[in-house]
Amino acid sequence: MFAKRQLNVIDWLLFHLLMIIPIINIIIIILLIISPSTNPTLKSYIWFWLILLVLGAGIGIRFITRFIQNIQTMF
Repeated sequence: MFAKRQLNVIDWLLFHLLMIIPIINIIIIILLIISPSTNPTLKSYIWFWLILLVLGAGIGIRFITRFIQNIQTMF
């Protein structure tokens, strides 16, 4: 389904609906990244979101650790 030359609106809607389901989304992402027949646009989109996820997690962890350090120095 995601191997078409051009994805239509229904394909993108189905992709985003699958990304809502926990655990299934991780399996789908791994399968789409590994598969050589995945649409290149969809594969680039997945890599973009994975990079954003890693950056967001890193910034979030840094913010939380700084926040905890600031609270500990207050007391």
